[in-house]
Amino acid sequence: MRHARNLSCPSLTSVDMTSPHKNDFERAVRAATFATLNAGGSATGAGAISGGGWSARRGGGGSGGSAGGSGWNGAAGFGPIRRAASGGGGYYTYGGSGGSGGLLGTWPAASAPGGLLTSAGFLRFVARGAVGVLCVLGLLTILSDESPGSGRGRSALGGLGRWGGGGGGFGGAGAPTVRLNIPESDVRPGTAIVAACMNRHETLAKVLPEWAAVEGVDEIVLVDFSSDPPLKDTVDATGVPNVKLLRVEGEPKWVLSRAYNLGVNASSMESVLRIDCDYSVRPDFVSAHPLPAALEDSAAATQKTEAEKPGYYRGNYAKARNEDEVHLNGAVFIRRADFWAVGGYDERIQTYGWDDEDLYNRLEKAGLRTLDLDYDKISHTPHGDGARAQSGVRFVGVEIDFNALLLEKLPVWVGPKGTVEGGAAVAHRSTYVPTVPGPPSAAALAAVAATSGSKSGVIDTASSATRAKAAAPSGGNYLVIKAESVPKDLRALTATADADAAWDLSLGRRLHDQFDIPWDLLSSAAAPMKETFLTQLMTREAEMVKAAAAAAGGVPRPLSAAVPKPRILLCHVMHGLGNRLRALGSCLSFASTTGRVPLIVWEKDAHIQASYGDLFATKLAVLDSFSPKWPDMKGGHEWDAAWKQYNFHNYMEMEGGGAVKGEQVLDEEDKSIYFKGAYIIEADPALTSWELDNEQLRALTPVPAVADMVAARAAEGLSGMIGVHIRNKTLDKDIDGVSFDDEYGVEAAATMEKWRLASGYPSFITEMRSLMAKDPALKFYVATDTAAVIDIMARTFPGKVVSTPRECDGRDGACVRLALVDILCLSKTKGLLGSNWSSFTEAAQRIGGVEARLAGEHFAKVTP
Repeated sequence: MRHARNLSCPSLTSVDMTSPHKNDFERAVRAATFATLNAGGSATGAGAISGGGWSARRGGGGSGGSAGGSGWNGAAGFGPIRRAASGGGGYYTYGGSGGSGGLLGTWPAASAPGGLLTSAGFLRFVARGAVGVLCVLGLLTILSDESPGSGRGRSALGGLGRWGGGGGGFGGAGAPTVRLNIPESDVRPGTAIVAACMNRHETLAKVLPEWAAVEGVDEIVLVDFSSDPPLKDTVDATGVPNVKLLRVEGEPKWVLSRAYNLGVNASSMESVLRIDCDYSVRPDFVSAHPLPAALEDSAAATQKTEAEKPGYYRGNYAKARNEDEVHLNGAVFIRRADFWAVGGYDERIQTYGWDDEDLYNRLEKAGLRTLDLDYDKISHTPHGDGARAQSGVRFVGVEIDFNALLLEKLPVWVGPKGTVEGGAAVAHRSTYVPTVPGPPSAAALAAVAATSGSKSGVIDTASSATRAKAAAPSGGNYLVIKAESVPKDLRALTATADADAAWDLSLGRRLHDQFDIPWDLLSSAAAPMKETFLTQLMTREAEMVKAAAAAAGGVPRPLSAAVPKPRILLCHVMHGLGNRLRALGSCLSFASTTGRVPLIVWEKDAHIQASYGDLFATKLAVLDSFSPKWPDMKGGHEWDAAWKQYNFHNYMEMEGGGAVKGEQVLDEEDKSIYFKGAYIIEADPALTSWELDNEQLRALTPVPAVADMVAARAAEGLSGMIGVHIRNKTLDKDIDGVSFDDEYGVEAAATMEKWRLASGYPSFITEMRSLMAKDPALKFYVATDTAAVIDIMARTFPGKVVSTPRECDGRDGACVRLALVDILCLSKTKGLLGSNWSSFTEAAQRIGGVEARLAGEHFAKVTP
């Protein structure tokens, strides 16, 4: 017996002792009297006074003596304040599995009847000057054996265990109780299986009996990380005895690092086999994996043979022989002390990925050699994606890279005694408190009553047994807890700019390394676009894998076989809105028919100052800027091998460098394609055609602002009108800063000018009058590139002209959006008077399927 600490009586602040403030009083007592009594420890045995520590609030409670009873010096164990549930108990205990209530009982329970005084009565007793009693009891505690460990066979109060709590149980028989923070002095030779999961009920039911059959395994610790429903019924149904089950309440998402640190912390064996809840383990696993020396025994490592040096076993995806074995990467067989020597898992990693590799890296730096698990002794149980805890993870590889990058900017996670540069200790691990059962809800009572099996069919929900089962879930080998404190996650600990840059880089790595997207393309792409594109590529990859499996008759693909890799169509659309829509429709149909994923380059320039996102809501991967230059990109493989996967086709022949308008584009399955143009792709008609292209354009959804304006015009009766598109501007007045001779060539520019001259508004007036003579009620929807022409046409045909109000006729973003409104409105008319050599008229035809008659060709004809 040692006298290691001095204890002075507390000076308690004045606290109202009525029931509503009971918890305040209890907190005051704990804070003032027992703040320093938090060392680890336990107490086991069946002595007359044996059980949990004084401050066993978070432990499993004290054990009972052989007779059982109540009070604070009887066979039930020590505990002046009994909260509820079963068991002996300490000062403020929650666990335990036997004995009766202490001096204070809160409300009746099946195996822990109330104490000598009611709650209110005891608090009044203390308030009247009995604080001194607590001081005496505190001194008695100091006189007890404080050392971590057990109080076996003595009239000991037990260790002071913050998470302590001892054995004993029903009749003092020593039934096991779940404990947390097992101190090293209580660790015994043997092996513990530690698993943690959120849900996965079906797979757990299959593998748990297998774990129990593993030779040399002395303990199974299972962490239920807020499964819905809880795993307890699943565990009980397997019939596997003595599974130490820790239920963590209130967790919104799965966090591997926290769950497994908790499980290892609650294990009491020298060696730990950390596995997932969908791993099968062979009976001879332990004997097939002899653990090397412990890290602490390796001081003279230089004098040891390789086989004698410290080490551990781990899963290794690089050694996987099939897809299921890839999932064994997280399996670890290690000495518990070595696991904690490096701090266990880094609990700052709270999203998917890198938690395993980070642990392995720190173990290697600590001096442990890595040994590969024998995959004939452990396996992964296949299951559907719906059983995965990380159901919200979109990009597995990205999350892994992201966490790794953030860790590079933070102090390393080290063992409990470790420090970082500058001498600051690293904060380690989450802390937990047992859940405090309150009065049971009606639903909880009904649930218990429904499983009670009453022969009479009448359930007494007021009975102490029913209420105890409904309100106090902990007991025996089952402990329900909740997080008291949790370390900040990696993103919260990293500057926003650094975290955003890391996420962007991680997306780029996946796109480049996994799908051969050149860095030249990614350098100007924003993170949201990368996410969209990566999602589309992953979807296509999954389709290809599924198709390959079906073609192989369902035989799993050997890991040695190459994973089917989706290819892309990089479509660089050019010139004005009509030209871009024509090229876009052709690219989308070619991509669809050839199984490629489209990536669109839609840059703002003199022809158009609206982005794709200004016009359309349809989710496409679109680059707003493009850094590679023609024809340099054709030699891009010299600095980025990803460019080797591309064939190049440029229809903008005035750019030179091998650009050829109308060049045939072939479908080479293993090649991605770069296409640049303002025209359709010339290819096999089965791959791109008028109808195929138009289907793609019709599927595009305009942004709400555009859709609302089109709907307003449609309400005026567009379907009964004739559409009129007037291309009134000649080339010299069309686009500021653009030379049509340079952009299109002299010959093409001359042809364009010929048809522009034939498409002025006077050419349409005569035809419109002719149509009205046949149908006096006819109205026209008029769209033009010159705002003033609308007024002229409205005066010429009073009450017969409908248009979208506009004050601009340039190429700025707002005006281009109005141009899209005009195209869509024209597409909804019953007939179209259009301008020849105009992609704008063509776009309305394509989207609406409307027949067009062209100025200069079908009316107001010009001489060839």
